[in-house]
Amino acid sequence: MATQNSFRSPAIENQPSRPEAVPAIGRRAFSQRLLQSALSRSSDVLAALTAVCIAVQFRTHHLPGLEHFSHAHSLNTIEALCLGGFGLALYCSGGGAGLHRNRAVPISLQLCRSVGECLIAGLLVAGALYLLQISAVPPATIVSLVSLACVMICLNRLAWWWLRSSRNGGRFDGRHVLVIGTNRASEALRRQILSHCFAVREFKGFVRLTRRFFADDVDASHILGGVHQLRTICRVNFIDEIILAEDCPVALIMDLVDEAREMGINVFALPGIHDDSGQDRPCERVGDFGLIPLHLEEDAPIARAAKRVCDLALSCLGLVAVSPLLLIIAFAIHLDSEGPIVYISKRIGRKGRPFPCFKFRTMCVGADQMKAQLMEKNERDGILFKMANDPRVTRVGRILRKYSLDELPQIMNVIRGEMSLVGPRPPIASEVESYQVDHYRRLEATPGLTGAWQVTARHDPSFEKYVAIDIDYVKNWSFWLDLEILLKTAAVVCRGTGS
Repeated sequence: MATQNSFRSPAIENQPSRPEAVPAIGRRAFSQRLLQSALSRSSDVLAALTAVCIAVQFRTHHLPGLEHFSHAHSLNTIEALCLGGFGLALYCSGGGAGLHRNRAVPISLQLCRSVGECLIAGLLVAGALYLLQISAVPPATIVSLVSLACVMICLNRLAWWWLRSSRNGGRFDGRHVLVIGTNRASEALRRQILSHCFAVREFKGFVRLTRRFFADDVDASHILGGVHQLRTICRVNFIDEIILAEDCPVALIMDLVDEAREMGINVFALPGIHDDSGQDRPCERVGDFGLIPLHLEEDAPIARAAKRVCDLALSCLGLVAVSPLLLIIAFAIHLDSEGPIVYISKRIGRKGRPFPCFKFRTMCVGADQMKAQLMEKNERDGILFKMANDPRVTRVGRILRKYSLDELPQIMNVIRGEMSLVGPRPPIASEVESYQVDHYRRLEATPGLTGAWQVTARHDPSFEKYVAIDIDYVKNWSFWLDLEILLKTAAVVCRGTGS
């Protein structure tokens, strides 16, 4: 790569095509996708069987056919085989529907396909019972099984969708898409993204491949720049996917894939853009368009869902546990100085989304206006501001900061999905305006109450180290890393090393 902010193939108009194959999905990423598909299909099976077990346990007689299952606490051999066959058929039918392979299926389409899976599984079981001439299980029982399975699987799908959407304050965490090319196919792809993806994908703009001597087929206001600016465009707009929609030399495609791999971005191409004879069929769709994967980043949806569940559970339990302390702190702030008890600061969250960040007020009223007069006493490097004996801090505020108690109201931000228990600290807008291109990487993660920087280099004045630690956390995130940071945070808070 020539420079940090430039693409490696500037003179793309004169580059000859080369017959090299473009690298597709790595083995590890492919294994991750298979594991994700298996876990997703298994969760549907468990949801369906759970519905039947609940009905049997409570001896529900309101649905036709369930009285056949509710005459005893245990099932006989025929009934157990029927349930097992239904679960196996449901698991197999999920693969044919393509629901679990495609990571960007809208929730409305997920529900429709889930109902279709249940119907197919019910027909398979009914057909097997008919061929084997087994009359011990009446047709009404199969109808009840399918009905209950439809309800529980749809609830399962809605629960997974809600867990993902609640990470951003109730908004679905759509993938930011950048389209490479400005031809008619590019514009058609943009329209398909806007009309068919139900917020699963969010169109961000086009990137021009060449210096065209004729008019583009897309709206000029949607063109973010040329391919030589790709790195800057992707970082500033928090791009998750690049879709190649215009024909270009293979050398450029390989450079684009290498650049995307370094930035952690998925790359897809429309069929026919490169030699995709080795691909059986597209594994992603955008409306009427099939997408050929050129590079896929490893994903950890189960770990991220577990992170969100832990955030919600621990935050709700913590809020109940510390509620007496919150009342004491609120009363102390009210007695100590005039002004609101809770200070609401506009912070920048994941993918650059602003949100209101809650904190106990630790400074006097008008502290923001006094900041300019104190800048010469700043003890931090770069754009961060910190001074040991800040005159704006109140008496109670110093105690709250020492033990990080001023951050407790941010538990509400975690419950709302705007923050996580662990993650990079959310910056203010003025800090983000001074970011360099690679600094935006730290905004790819949901901000947290605590993070790697707080437990390793809290008093280090270097802004570059502050950013480097957060970016390293984003690159190497895992559920176990979060647990390690939480344990270290507890030790830091008990020592009272805040400021």
